[in-house]
Amino acid sequence: MLNQESLESRAKANTHLRRMFEIDNAFTTTDLTYKQQFVDNVKHLLRTDESGWHTFADTAQVAFDGTLELSPDIVIYENKIPLVSLVQSVVFHGASQTVLPDLLSDKEKLETELRHVIKDMDNMKHVSPRINPLNLILPSYEAIWGVVLRLAIEVLYRSHPQSAVWQETLITFVQSPSPASFKSSSSGDGRMTVKAIVNEGLRLYPPTRRIYRRHPFRDDWKIAADVEHLHRDPDIWGNDAAVFKPSRWLGSDGGEARKGFDAFMPFGYGPLACPARHESGPLMIGILVGVLVKNLREKEIQVTAMNKQSRIAKREPLRLGRESYSGLVFQIPMSVD
Repeated sequence: MLNQESLESRAKANTHLRRMFEIDNAFTTTDLTYKQQFVDNVKHLLRTDESGWHTFADTAQVAFDGTLELSPDIVIYENKIPLVSLVQSVVFHGASQTVLPDLLSDKEKLETELRHVIKDMDNMKHVSPRINPLNLILPSYEAIWGVVLRLAIEVLYRSHPQSAVWQETLITFVQSPSPASFKSSSSGDGRMTVKAIVNEGLRLYPPTRRIYRRHPFRDDWKIAADVEHLHRDPDIWGNDAAVFKPSRWLGSDGGEARKGFDAFMPFGYGPLACPARHESGPLMIGILVGVLVKNLREKEIQVTAMNKQSRIAKREPLRLGRESYSGLVFQIPMSVD
């Protein structure tokens, strides 16, 4: 289905995005020329050298510090703030640095543009869909914040035997992030890599659980590729398919995970797959998780579930619902005024 998909089938399945946000990008257009221009622009924005990845990590760090400084504005329980709010802030600033660097350098301009976009979702005729900043922000931000959240929880707040190794691997990486250090081992065991950790996060917690397309002959029907099922199928990944296990990706041939390569599609599959899937997307996730893990561990921040749906299960995979961990909160560190 995904290899034979057309722009029209994807655009029809995403008409709700165009209506709701007044956007027009590669996910919503049927114009092949515009789609290619959009993808080429994204690829250009994603090209960066090692100094660019350092800037990305610095931006995430500034966002972390700034969120804690502004914590009185996002307190939902007595002197506690949601982990989700912290993660979303860090991811939003990181994604904006990548896809809208000029706007981010002018904070007032960015806030003005976004205010125009978000002010009235039902009456946004003054914003041209093709120049709407959400065209770039939504795909990057929405695609990764949930993965970043769950990876941070897995690495820091679940009792895995390898948690310390994963934490050290991520923290070392974020001090000097690059495509090379993403793939190489810096852990105490001499094997673990950030790439393996991120791949396992993308497997268990894919950005898109199902990829929908309109039926080619029935506009009132939708067909879907069940990515979540493929990524957790024991016939593909083994009896421990539901276990967070980065080591399955280790080895020059892909390790245990090699037989699942064709079923691994966190960023889509085929000609319309995300242009960031091979390097930039996973690298961004690794840096963002590394910044979170480094700071949350250094500040000894512990989380508390304020409701049942936010409790962290001991064994089964973390829940994928958008609101699943909205009640997971932490105490504001004493060092923050």
